Amino acid sequence: MSKKVKGVKHLGGDTYLLDYQARLERHQERIHAASMSEARAIRDERKVALRKQVPAPQNGQERMNGTFDDGWAKVEENTRAANCTEKYIARSKKIYDRVFGEFLPKHYPSIKSPSQLNLQFFQDYQSHFVNILKRDPDGGWGKELCHIKTMLQRLRRAGFCGKDLIEEMKDMPCPESVKKEYHDIPKELWRKLLAVIKEEKPHFYYLLYYILRTGRRITETLMLEKQDVVWEGLNPVRINIRAETTKTKTAAPMLTLDEDLRDAIRASIQRNRGIKTKYLFPNEKGKICRYDRVRLYLRKVSPSILGVEITPHFLRHRFMTECGKARVAFADVSKISVTALTHQFCYLPLAVASLECYPIQEVANVEKHGQEAGSTRTA
Repeated sequence: MSKKVKGVKHLGGDTYLLDYQARLERHQERIHAASMSEARAIRDERKVALRKQVPAPQNGQERMNGTFDDGWAKVEENTRAANCTEKYIARSKKIYDRVFGEFLPKHYPSIKSPSQLNLQFFQDYQSHFVNILKRDPDGGWGKELCHIKTMLQRLRRAGFCGKDLIEEMKDMPCPESVKKEYHDIPKELWRKLLAVIKEEKPHFYYLLYYILRTGRRITETLMLEKQDVVWEGLNPVRINIRAETTKTKTAAPMLTLDEDLRDAIRASIQRNRGIKTKYLFPNEKGKICRYDRVRLYLRKVSPSILGVEITPHFLRHRFMTECGKARVAFADVSKISVTALTHQFCYLPLAVASLECYPIQEVANVEKHGQEAGSTRTA
């Protein structure tokens, strides 16, 4: 295992994440390097170059007197530099506007700058959030507060508020996250659900079957194209999932496909051969399936069969939980489902870890069969 280096994180392969500051500005970027020492050298070079090239920031007092609009501009800039997703940035903007664009002018009109904020303001906002907006006092407020604290940290680093406010906010700890109850649904009911979907919505069937078997994100799966499938004769043997289609912006290929997945991919292409489409799992018109329609349909059909309402994202959680129950190595699960946070998706303790898991079919002879990382070969 390579030695840890401050400001350099190994993301896998030859990819590293650099994290450093230059003149009070935080910078994060991904690079390709042969080793940790080379990545550290690149980080040091860029840090020195930025110190020479970047002009000195505006006067500290000017920023302390800056407006909330100025503060958001800097928060957004630093959030993008941290390589956060557009979805995360949009959510942060929504919360920022709710707190400082709606609540603040109505209840604290005298506050004109982030430097004037205090603990009492956020305590009053918590009461407003729960009692007036009727939001969840536990999970909902916990997520809201975590976003607020992160934005305040960015405002402090940019010079818009002082360290005292950050210290005060420690008196408002984020509630502990409570994992939702895991519905242990028998495999027979899953097969029944798939049969109903195949009959009612065949263009959803192969999409949802693929997610159920691999734990992949639906947004990434929807963008899979026929050209991404690698063939050997009449058999699909690999799916090259392109970096631009993934949430992490890194390539995440399925290195091996078992017989059932090969059959599902062939059947999906065969079914759509009369439609002009580039997608692997298109809708009935050959266009990309809309996530909201898949989600609404699954929420509608699942209660009568499974006894509980589910969404496509539940299939991802189920895959990882079933892997944990079958004592799968989390490193392998992460490569199959493409996540670095397997333990957050799994409803089991981290103590479970061994070999492999297959969500639909029975797990047989697990202790006798190994598995290539990124594989879905049936035992």
